[in-house]
Amino acid sequence: MIIEISHFLSLLATGLFFLVGCFAFIRSGDVLISRLISRTYSHGFLFLFSSFLIYVWLAVTDNFSVAYIANHSNTDLPVFYKISSIWSAHEGSMFLWIIFLAAWGYIF
Repeated sequence: MIIEISHFLSLLATGLFFLVGCFAFIRSGDVLISRLISRTYSHGFLFLFSSFLIYVWLAVTDNFSVAYIANHSNTDLPVFYKISSIWSAHEGSMFLWIIFLAAWGYIF
């Protein structure tokens, strides 16, 4: 069930970032639209970051029902390497870069 929650949070964040892009086209200098963009972006980042944290927790607890974790993790690995196995392949690396870009937008 926790895996589906993580997938749902990722999809919800994607939808919110899409809405941010749509709101940016109709911005026209309105303060309320700017606040809406800022809040929507911050919620999208928080949903995406919580999805990433769930994946990290699944890797640390050796939940091999997720194919990505089963392919890139091991029960004999130390915790640091289990955490770093999340971004060890192409998909995880892209997920981490999306987190970094979203964090940059959230902070600035």
